[in-house]
Amino acid sequence: MAAASVSRDAHADRAVRRAESALATGADVLSRQHEEDLRPLLSAASLTIGSRRSGVVSVPDEILSGWDEHLTATVIFQLGRYLLASASRPGGGPPANLQGIWNAELRPPWSSNYTININTDDELLGC
Repeated sequence: MAAASVSRDAHADRAVRRAESALATGADVLSRQHEEDLRPLLSAASLTIGSRRSGVVSVPDEILSGWDEHLTATVIFQLGRYLLASASRPGGGPPANLQGIWNAELRPPWSSNYTININTDDELLGC
């Protein structure tokens, strides 16, 4: 069955089945599987801007505030890679786009098209 012919109810039913399966599997197992799936992709590259330091990092005080610009840039790079890799797994659905699968519209603005323009650049900016 082509994706365009699948009803909203069929998508909702599939989502419920996947959520029930995830609950039955458990968070620890899902987390381990997710890490095992992504680690080979994410370990292929690394970037540290500025000097590496040890200790605990305060997300609100050091990263979100921009106090440590080098740390903030490093985290944005790693987060962008993680989000894109997580959203683009085989069998997981369509590849990532700027509007995302959470868009509530059946036909969203610009049709959520995959176009080679500034949108592609924006998606991959943090990677």
